[in-house]
Amino acid sequence: MKKRGVIELQIKWAFAVIIGVMLLLFFVQVFYKQNERAAYSAAYMVGSFIGKSMASGEADIEIRLPEEQKISSDCESSKLLIGKGSVVVPEGMVVFSKEFSADKIQMSKIDVMLPFLIGRAVLIKPANTRVLLAFDELELETGLALMRIFGDTVYLAELGDVETEDVISLFAILVNENDEVLNAIGLRPEGGLVFLEEEEGTWKVRKELPYISPELLAAAIAADPDDYECGVSRMLKRLQPVALRYEGKADALSGECSYPINELKILEGNSSYSNEGAKNIAQAVLKIKEANEILSENACEVLY
Repeated sequence: MKKRGVIELQIKWAFAVIIGVMLLLFFVQVFYKQNERAAYSAAYMVGSFIGKSMASGEADIEIRLPEEQKISSDCESSKLLIGKGSVVVPEGMVVFSKEFSADKIQMSKIDVMLPFLIGRAVLIKPANTRVLLAFDELELETGLALMRIFGDTVYLAELGDVETEDVISLFAILVNENDEVLNAIGLRPEGGLVFLEEEEGTWKVRKELPYISPELLAAAIAADPDDYECGVSRMLKRLQPVALRYEGKADALSGECSYPINELKILEGNSSYSNEGAKNIAQAVLKIKEANEILSENACEVLY
């Protein structure tokens, strides 16, 4: 009788363990599904890229865009039309689409310089297009950076006649499946980013905006000038308080800790989209990064 009771108890424990494992698996699955749905929802609602990160820092994610999907943004124009859907294109992370169709997009992500300042974003290349990069020796560093971002072959692209009074280095062009040029981006030696458009067989400057970083420059390739300008505007707003925080600490620090902060008298009155303002913004990004590295090395207070 006693032996039978032990067996019954063992059976009950076995059932309890089995039920416990099943419940655990069930809740894990529910939790995973909820997180997965939340991730896709966040990608739709705020234009953020949420995916599985791999050791290399890159990730792939498949996003299905509902027809005529609308996503709110600070700037009305900051979205790219993709088939029958649209996605916000804020500044920051560059996401390059590898495969493309109207309802299915395969993308990969890459973190950009100073993500704590710039944030994260989604950029999707228009359907049935590819990017051709062109650069000379002066543009070599930028060209190599973009090769890493896009993971694609670099071609020497030629537009033909370009009508402009100033020197412009051709940076990149966007072509469709028939190799017809849709968009062209150029760089002025002093740092301006130039959007070119074709008019009666000649490429002319349509709009000129700041050059901030290779990452944001890459974001300009597939974007309308207004979309890019919107992203730059938001970036300026994020940079200024960080620079001011450095300046506010300058008097309280000494020696090597004060040196990098005293170098950060920047961004004051430079919120315009002029070439000079663009250069100052680019220098600000680099100085902020350099300052924090020096502060860290010398056991100074890290300000962000």
